[in-house]
This record gives sequence, C-alpha cells and structure tokens, in this order.
Amino acid sequence: MDSRDTRTSSKFILKSSEGRTLINGATTACLGYKTASGDGLRQEGVWADWKWDGDRFELLNDRYGIYPLFYYAKNGDFGVSSSIIDLLENGASTQLDDAAIAVFLRLGFFIGDDTPFSSIRAVPPGCRLSWCNGQLDVRTENNGISGTTSAMSRKNAVRTYGELFQSAIGRMLPTKNDKVALPLSGGRDSRHILFALSKADRLPDACITVKYQPPKPNEDAAIAAVVARALGTKHVVVEASQNRFHDETRFNVLTNFCSQGPAQFVPLADYIRKEMYSRIYDGIGGDVLSAGLFLTQRRLELYDSGRLDLLAEDLLDAGTGAEEYWWRMILPRAILRRWNRQLAIMHLKTELAKHARSPNPVRQFIFWNRTRRLIALPPWGILAQPALVFAPYLAYDVFDFLTRLPASYFIDHTFHTDAIDAFYPEYAHLPYEDKTAPGMPRTKIRRKELPRFLYETYRYLIPEWRSISYVRRSFFIPPILTCLLDIGLKYATKVPALLTLPIYLIQLQQTTNTYVDTHQAHQGR
Repeated sequence: MDSRDTRTSSKFILKSSEGRTLINGATTACLGYKTASGDGLRQEGVWADWKWDGDRFELLNDRYGIYPLFYYAKNGDFGVSSSIIDLLENGASTQLDDAAIAVFLRLGFFIGDDTPFSSIRAVPPGCRLSWCNGQLDVRTENNGISGTTSAMSRKNAVRTYGELFQSAIGRMLPTKNDKVALPLSGGRDSRHILFALSKADRLPDACITVKYQPPKPNEDAAIAAVVARALGTKHVVVEASQNRFHDETRFNVLTNFCSQGPAQFVPLADYIRKEMYSRIYDGIGGDVLSAGLFLTQRRLELYDSGRLDLLAEDLLDAGTGAEEYWWRMILPRAILRRWNRQLAIMHLKTELAKHARSPNPVRQFIFWNRTRRLIALPPWGILAQPALVFAPYLAYDVFDFLTRLPASYFIDHTFHTDAIDAFYPEYAHLPYEDKTAPGMPRTKIRRKELPRFLYETYRYLIPEWRSISYVRRSFFIPPILTCLLDIGLKYATKVPALLTLPIYLIQLQQTTNTYVDTHQAHQGR
C-alpha cells in the first residue's frame, strides 16, 4: 500500500546543491488558529507560523507545541513539515531511534520531542526555530509549566473553573458563516463545550459521534444522543468504517507513525470534509487538566520520593500492555532485545524528571507528553483539513488556573463533573457513558467485515513477506485460523485489535526501507 495520503502537507524544504539553494514548499505559513487571551494582552491558541526571507527561516509556535510539526537538519539541508514522510523524501535519515521506540511500544505515545527516526524531531513547545547560513538554532520558552500552587479552596476552584471556561468559549465563538461541528462523546470534555456553547447562544450545527469498532459497545453514541437531544441540537452518528485495514494504514501515515489508534478519526474526518464543516471544537486537555486522568496516589508518592525508576515501571505497565504474553509473541527476539524494557525505563526517567517540581507532576507529565504528542495528532493531523479546530481547554487562563491547583483536588476524579454540574445545574441529571458496559452482542457484528479486514491485511503482507523483520511471521497464522474456525465470533472479533501493532510495525519498516533505497539510489547517481 502507498504510504501517502491525498491531502497536502504544510512544508518548507531547503536543500543546498553545488552552491545553490533550492526551496520546496511554502515560504510563509500560518497554521492553526489564534485568539486574544483573557487579559487581551497575548495571542493564544494552537498555531505555528514560519517565514523565509531569502536568507533566514524562522518558525514560531504556540506555547504548548500542540500543532504537530517536525524538522530535520543535515549537511546544509533543512526541512520542516507536518509530514514526516516529506522529510524522509528530502534526505532525513531513516535510522530509527531505539530508545524512543522502546518507550512508544510500551507506553503508547512518544515522549519529549521524539519520533521513530533519530534524525527527525517534533517542534518543541513555545519554540523559536531558525535556520540561517547552514546553522540551526532551536530555542524554547515553555512558560506553560507552573511551579506555584494556588491556595484557593476546592469549592471556589470549581466555581472559578466554570467561569473561566465559559469566558474562553466566548472568545472562540464562530461567525455567522461558519458551519460548526462538535465531536460529542458520552464523557465530560465535549459535553462541557456543548453546554458552554449553548449558554453563549451558539449551538453547533451538528454534534457528531463515530461508532466504535466491534466488539466495543456503542453506549458512547447512545449517551451523546441523549445529551444532544436535551440541548435541542442535531446529532449525527457516523458508522464505523467497513474497511478497517484501510483506515489503520491511513491513520498511521496521517499521525506520522506516532500513534497506534484510534482509527475511527478517519471516517470522522471523511464525514466532516464531505459535509464541509468549517469549524470544530475539540476537548483536548479537559480530562488531564480537570478530571485527573492517570492520576493516582501511588504515582504522586513515587514522584514526591524521587523513585522515578518505579514510577517509570508503573507507567509502562499501565500503557499498551506490551509485556503481556501475546505481545511477546509479536516481536522476534532480536527486536525485543533491541527495543528492550530497560532502555525504555532509562529514557522515560529522563522525561519524568523534567516535571518533578510541578504542583501536580503526574498531570504535567501526561499533558506535555501524552496530550501533546498523542491526543493532538488526530485533531490537527486529520480533522484540521480544511476545518479549523479550536481547543477551549488550552485557553491560557483556563490552563494556568488548573495547573496551579493542588493534586489533592483531582485525586478522586470528580472535579470536572462537579464543575459542570455547578455551572450548568439544569443538565446535571444527564447520564455519562458507562465504561464498564458489556461488549456488543455477537449477533450485531457484521461478519463480512472480518474476512475483508483479513483479506486486505494479508494482501498487504504478501509482497513484504520476505522483508518482514520487526514482527514474527508466524504470528499471522493464528488470526487466520481463529476467524475461520470461530463460528460463534467469540474470539474472532478481537483479531483486528491484535493486528493493529503488527500492521503499524510492518508499515514503519516498509517506509524505512523505501527511503533507504531512495537515498542510496540518489547517492549512486
């Protein structure tokens, strides 16, 4: 399968050849969105700007580094792009970053500015990146990491949060000409946005929920419909794609091999593009900043006592479950040794140490790594073409307020719920998604989708069969037998999820091999 996607990336490539400077891409770019901050003195938002004046290239981005951009510099060549493949095509080395991948496989996201490739880095938060006369200069002012703790009571904090969030929505209201979509789940983040838009008298044109792939239950869509109906706004349910393999491989490319799912963002993006929505609101950051996602007392204690080895172990164990038996069956022994657990722990410890002095170091680590490097990829890597994606939880006053509150306010994971109920009491009765709900009944699973998924997967694998080295080839035999013999669909519906990581690894290897061969061909001319 071709590793490209039909959409255009944002890029600037500078190559030096025989004393000449060759430019490919946009010499100026303004990506994302900017709005006035609450104090009216700054510009906030999710954005990145760059300009090339013929001698000097300079890039600036938002203080969170949320908009996904990547860069490389090598032997007088330089490039920045929203697509890692652009950089590989233009000379970036295909050498893999073993420590970065060791963490990614177990944790489920890259940390810091890592990518799968050692020569390519993510543009840091609050960055001023310049290239002039063959010299790269990267300076960061990450002023979003707070080291002070607020003394405000929890009760007052709940009320203040509601006021600040409503004000942030007021600064991001759409124009009359905007066609507005709100991806709505059964949880809190998107619901809070919907309530705030309603209070500002500007409901979205539609709330959209994508159905999960089986066997995961679709209570999310049912609860979202109840919420939308209570607000009197249109609710659209987008069916899960019938070509899951196609979505998986597209998703890997569009997220620059920095994520392993969920691929349901692909049909969501297709629907948004088809219906020509121009503005989207995304709940990024809400769960981490105000609901205490991934926060536990044990993790706080490990941070406080400086036991980062044990904290790294705890985080890795809660990641993708990669150390389980079935996962070990995926990787050959040589790859397990290359991307080993101890390498992951050592690399992860370095990043954990950067957040140790925060009032809530667990939250800070999760936000600056999982939120920035994983959760931001679908909204601005997939949905933001051509729509603008707005992120109200990242408004400066909202973010600064929440990150200064003590961790004890969030340890029971009820802070966000309390804030929503306090500020919008008329909707406090509406239910939330039950994440413990049983899976989809097997009678409702479309059997034809499993053979299609397997057919597409193995059709992709056959040409790559002899070159596969990141995955055990023997791993692909049991899924076939399971789908053929499991008449009652008790186990077969789990096969696509088991193949997600192998597909990712083979696609990564294919991409690496493609551009190794390309670079060697150029050098041989």
